[in-house]
Amino acid sequence: MVAKSIVMLYDKRHPQADEEKKRTSLGKVAGFVGLLSNMLLFAIKLAIGLFSGSIAIMADAFNNLSDTAGSIVTLVGFRMAGMRADRGHPYGHERFEYISGMLVSMLMIFAGLDFVQSSIEKIQNPTADNITLIVLVTLVASILIKLWQNLFYKEMGATIESDTLKTTALDSQTDVVATFAVLVSACLSQFAHLNIDGWIGLFVALYLIYEGGRQYSRVCA
Repeated sequence: MVAKSIVMLYDKRHPQADEEKKRTSLGKVAGFVGLLSNMLLFAIKLAIGLFSGSIAIMADAFNNLSDTAGSIVTLVGFRMAGMRADRGHPYGHERFEYISGMLVSMLMIFAGLDFVQSSIEKIQNPTADNITLIVLVTLVASILIKLWQNLFYKEMGATIESDTLKTTALDSQTDVVATFAVLVSACLSQFAHLNIDGWIGLFVALYLIYEGGRQYSRVCA
């Protein structure tokens, strides 16, 4: 619904805009929306991760930080793709969008690799986490925001036929799975006193690497 409203508003304000200009402008809007929402999720998750001592939550937070970087790459990619052809780029700059999609996938892989080590350390040296109701509520809210992001990117990607936004939609879908696993871990810690935070952190990290590799292959195909 939000994506459709943005498209309708753009058409109303710029009735004479050609398809290329419309596509570039809407792509930049999508990148900006992702940037703001992912920055918010990163800040909140990092805070509750540090408060609770959960490596899984902090890994999930830095996953959102990679999404923030991905949104910046998307913004730059659409800006470059919308530039006119010049002597160095006689066919335009459209391929920058493909490059931005590749970089988003690579950021996911690097974030996953970083937290594999941290998770293994937590498995070897488990510590009790400080899970409270506000931590659980925040994780549930994060899942809902990521579900909304997934639908938003899907709609916008389909509207402007953008591989970058379709890839980012899959990334948001991955985040839902990862955060749900973190939520399960937090609930088990709180109500069953079962500490599997390191294992869930490892799962999130490996799943992130897998999805990043799959999306990288999809963009390059």
